[in-house]
Amino acid sequence: MYNCTVFFVILVVVVGTPGMALSQAVSECEITLGAGESITIVKYGLEIGFYGILLDCRCPEGLLCFWEGDATVKIWAAQSPEERLDFELHTYRGFQWQAGYGNYRITLVEVAPYPSIYGEINPGEYKIHLIIKDDLAPIETTTWSRIKALL
Repeated sequence: MYNCTVFFVILVVVVGTPGMALSQAVSECEITLGAGESITIVKYGLEIGFYGILLDCRCPEGLLCFWEGDATVKIWAAQSPEERLDFELHTYRGFQWQAGYGNYRITLVEVAPYPSIYGEINPGEYKIHLIIKDDLAPIETTTWSRIKALL
C-alpha cells in the first residue's frame, strides 16, 4: 500500500507541475518591420531590428512547385548596445523560425509581399511580421528534493 501511495504522489507532482508552469502569465507583442527598421518594445526593454531579406526562394503564386520554398530574414535583438545579437529566421518550419533572446522568444510569422510570377520584389518592399513572447522566463521546476520533501 505504501508503494502505491508513493507512486501516486510522485505521479501527481511530476504530471501536475507542468500544468502549474503553464498557468504563469505570458505576455506577447506583435510587430511589423520594414527592411532597415527597428522598434523598441518599452514593456520588455527590448529593441528589435530587421536588416533585410537574405534569400527569398518561396514558390511564386501562380506556379505549382514540389516544395513551398523558404525566405530567410536577418534580424537583431538588443536590451543594450553591448548585448546586440543577430539571428537568421526562416519561413519554412523545417528550418529555424524562432530565436531565443534573454527571456524572450522571437517568432517569424510572415514575410510580405509574397513572390509572384509577374515580377521581382524590390528588397526595400519587404516587411516581416514577428511575435515576441516572454515565455522563456525561468519557471519553477520539479526536483528530486521537492519530491522527497512531499513524502
